[in-house]
Amino acid sequence: DRYTCSSPVCSRHDVTPHHVRFRALGGGDEDGNVTALCTWCHLEGVHGGRIEVTGRVGELSWDLGGLRVEGRTRVGDAEAAVQVA
Repeated sequence: DRYTCSSPVCSRHDVTPHHVRFRALGGGDEDGNVTALCTWCHLEGVHGGRIEVTGRVGELSWDLGGLRVEGRTRVGDAEAAVQVA
């Protein structure tokens, strides 16, 4: 991840580890469950209820306040899938 936030709409470098499946819900420290998120996306986004991330690292799905993103491709767009920066 090169110390870059893994959120498809962020490129900050002040990252912390995030367990995709929370440890309190049985998630572990394996590579497929831990991704890098910047402090805002991690604390205000995920834990603040603004961002939902599911899946496994390398195949993450994001719900960003109604915008659904699979990896880095917006899905559900009636016109066509759009690449997100």
